[in-house]
Amino acid sequence: MSGRLLAFWAPCSGSGVTTLCARVGAALARVAPVAAVDLNLFEPTLAMAMDAVRQTPAPTYLDALLPLLRGRRLDNLHEHALAVPGHEGYAVIPGPLHPLTALQVTEADIQVLLDLLLARYPLVVADLGPTLDSVATWPVLERADTVVWVVGGHYPARYHTRRYRPLCGQLGLTEERVHFVLNRTRPVSSGQVEDELDFHPAVTIPHAGTLRDLEETGRLTLPGTAFAGAVAQLAALLAPEAGGRQTGTARRRWFRGGGKGAAHAQR
Repeated sequence: MSGRLLAFWAPCSGSGVTTLCARVGAALARVAPVAAVDLNLFEPTLAMAMDAVRQTPAPTYLDALLPLLRGRRLDNLHEHALAVPGHEGYAVIPGPLHPLTALQVTEADIQVLLDLLLARYPLVVADLGPTLDSVATWPVLERADTVVWVVGGHYPARYHTRRYRPLCGQLGLTEERVHFVLNRTRPVSSGQVEDELDFHPAVTIPHAGTLRDLEETGRLTLPGTAFAGAVAQLAALLAPEAGGRQTGTARRRWFRGGGKGAAHAQR
């Protein structure tokens, strides 16, 4: 039985996608085995976010896996995944170490990798880069069972969210497949963002500095923090037994292309 693919994405870098993907994946691993795959090919940092980096990268990083993927000789892919310290049942496939490898990866490589992971793990979470012209981002957004669309509180993130809105139909991003997360990385009110974009997020992370700042100071994973609460809330929505999804008139209008967000997008 094939597993479920969860894609974490934002159309603007700096929105907190990698940090959120890493931590939600760890929370889901308490329910079922999870593989996290770093498909942000040109800025792969997922393994670092979970302290899963080895001193000797080969043969785990995507660079070393490519020849095996292309020969479909990787039945033991799970043995190449990095274990995450302190998180049993959670494994990471890091992105390429070398930028030149990112240029060599094809969409077929990505699909084979996902096929192998989904055949082994009940849940696969993918950390995607912002650009849709990547061989990974567009195909994975189309294939994913659920997309977690992270909206940063900074203006460029809100601007690009409006810009990419018309592509929802082409990507098949229906309201049944998408959960919006508002990461208030700047002191902007939730009401202001919701009014501007005309949507109601499934989860809101209150402004408490950037996730990167919290991560570097060790405050990110402290129990009882707003971020920890948001991770638990999102994991509950995405857990295999959860059937919850966002509903509401404003949300349906967003995916149909109407509402105030459409007017903003023309500006």
